[in-house]
Amino acid sequence: METAGWEATAHPRSLEVHVASFLDSLSATGYGPRAVAHRRAIVMAFVRWTQAEQVAPQDLTEKHLAAFVNRRPQRRETRKERAALRRFLVHVRAGGTPPPAAAPISPAEALAQRYVAFLRRDRGLAENSILVYGPCARDFLTDRVAKAGGLALDALDAETVRVFLLERVAHRSPESSRLLTVSLRSLLRFLFLRSETPRDLSAAVPTIRTCRQATIRAVLLPEEMEQILAAPDRSTHRGRRDHAILLLLARLGLRASEIVAIELNDLRWRAGEIVVRGKGPRRDHVPFLADVGDALVRYLREDRGPSPSRRVFLRLDRDDLSVGVA
Repeated sequence: METAGWEATAHPRSLEVHVASFLDSLSATGYGPRAVAHRRAIVMAFVRWTQAEQVAPQDLTEKHLAAFVNRRPQRRETRKERAALRRFLVHVRAGGTPPPAAAPISPAEALAQRYVAFLRRDRGLAENSILVYGPCARDFLTDRVAKAGGLALDALDAETVRVFLLERVAHRSPESSRLLTVSLRSLLRFLFLRSETPRDLSAAVPTIRTCRQATIRAVLLPEEMEQILAAPDRSTHRGRRDHAILLLLARLGLRASEIVAIELNDLRWRAGEIVVRGKGPRRDHVPFLADVGDALVRYLREDRGPSPSRRVFLRLDRDDLSVGVA
């Protein structure tokens, strides 16, 4: 659908005079610096294209917009370009009206914005880090206003910081709590450097450490391994099969995927070894151990049963009948 009514509005000879006010309107509606810069590049390319094509602003239609976006069929992000340019054309048609004056912001929000600008400009923090630090600063300053009736940063003390943290970390994970303390410490350091507080309260924020080794041990103790090997009930088909599998895991160190892939031809009894299928074409020859061999022989003779599958270990149903590959 073409944009009608361009002829009814007087426009300057070049679209370029509308670019600055258009970018200001984007900033006023919440677009960040990167988003504004990206749309500026799109709009300026469109302005240069209209000049090269000798298209007057008052003659512009959706057809011109589509021609610009599709000038290189292999290019990506055409949807974003089209959306940005449609908004720009609406702005031009309105005569480049400047954005309405922004509503006044609270002192807490103004201070939070200065802090975020400090992180971005002076500290050079990545946007992902700012997305962690910024909300924490707003939360702390808003909480301060709610409880003290105003920022009153000259009266801020360690006890206030401690109470804020205790209220926030109660239901957080250790890592989330750690990020909160790092963010709060950064804000308090900023407030002191900017003379908003008479003393540096960053030291009042405790350090929360997360233990990287707080997981299940990678290796079982020998007595624990023996308990696991003794767990299957070897008076049943399933128990004898599971015992053989556990021995391959424990004694030979095979992976679960390697055990599943073992076929009958891989059991080389005369050579006393198992052919283990690794990643890709890799094949390893692992020697039999006595208890592993005994468990496999008993399972194959008494429990596996006939099957068209060549896999050694088969899946069992509730009646312990062989029904497929493990």
